[in-house]
Amino acid sequence: MRFIALFIIFICISLIGITLGNGFKLRVKELQEFESIFYSLKNNITFMRTPISQALRLSCSRRTELSNRFLRIADEIEKGDFYNLIDVVKKVFEVDKFKLYLNQSDLDMIYDFFGNLENNNLNSFENLFNIFVKRVDEQLKEAIEFRNKNKKIYSTLGIGIGAMIVIFLI
Repeated sequence: MRFIALFIIFICISLIGITLGNGFKLRVKELQEFESIFYSLKNNITFMRTPISQALRLSCSRRTELSNRFLRIADEIEKGDFYNLIDVVKKVFEVDKFKLYLNQSDLDMIYDFFGNLENNNLNSFENLFNIFVKRVDEQLKEAIEFRNKNKKIYSTLGIGIGAMIVIFLI
């Protein structure tokens, strides 16, 4: 009975480390998804001259947590119950913030993008998108580097700490 309890403790602590390590991988996935939404949004707005709410709907083809957030932004835009776009974006992203793996700098980038998107006309959208292409690429590179450094560390650390606790308890 004691060995079963020790085994369960080891498995639980190891899974915590592995889950923390996988969080870095999921942040990269969400940033890659934002990048694809971003490029689709760019094409829909600059070339097809689609309104922002409709462009958001067309850009979110998959049903993931991040896509659902952008669809909620499109719903709020169509309702028209807001003062400015950045308030809508912040309101949508702050609800259940823990469901996303994006960190605060990623969210700040999204807030800046929508803040600048609201204050531009159709002619200056191309410049806005060119600026944010670089910023999205930098965030993605940073997230990939961070993932590569920390994913294995957290997984190994979780297994090691689990083993140490089991050894101490024996």
